[in-house]
Amino acid sequence: MTTPSSDFSRLTLGTAPDSWGVWFARDDHQVGWKQYLDDVQNAGYVWTELGPQGFLPQDPQQLRDELDQRGLKVCGGTVFAGLHKGKEALDKAIKEFSQEAKLLSEVGAKFLIHLPEQYTDMHTGEATQSGDIDPEQWANLISGTNELGRIIFEEYGVNLVSHPHADTHLDIGKSLVLRQQRPRQSNQSVGGRNAQHGHGFNVRSERADHLSIVAGRPHRGAKICAKEKIKPETDERDDGQRH
Repeated sequence: MTTPSSDFSRLTLGTAPDSWGVWFARDDHQVGWKQYLDDVQNAGYVWTELGPQGFLPQDPQQLRDELDQRGLKVCGGTVFAGLHKGKEALDKAIKEFSQEAKLLSEVGAKFLIHLPEQYTDMHTGEATQSGDIDPEQWANLISGTNELGRIIFEEYGVNLVSHPHADTHLDIGKSLVLRQQRPRQSNQSVGGRNAQHGHGFNVRSERADHLSIVAGRPHRGAKICAKEKIKPETDERDDGQRH
């Protein structure tokens, strides 16, 4: 096993609204966006994700002003998509991801995280669909992700990153997805985090020149925004099961 490098000079540590319990654009149980930005500044962070689409100001100038006032920068954004459902879901994702990518490009961010649609209710945790998907749905998920990544990069210069979030089909089938992605046709990298949630893992990244990130196992609540090519060792624990 390769000894991890102690050189972190190429990594940037940031945070995100979900570390403040923010999962929705608007919810009375969450902190407001102004308090979130104030807290991020007071905690000493410089970098943040945008969080749920619509949580932070959607007007580029207002967002830049609010960030500049606090000395903050944006490293990326996140959007959910049920790409396993086929063409209609892909069309919807292209519209929503393009909106987010446009905003990200306006504030100098380069990464947009694809969160696969959860098969559980985000409020109650109850199952809303099967945790398993059939071969046709897997094909939809893989081809849809490739197409979405291509469009987002070609039109906005933003890199699409897939995150195997808990209670999503990508978490269950991450090994299958990685084997079937087509690196030369997809602006697509894979981000993994929160090993204690069952979906931290190491993967090989073999992408075209502009495809450059893989997240390993940062601590819970931290976001790693990096632009470098790495090929970590294969983790014998990554057998497609939860740990």
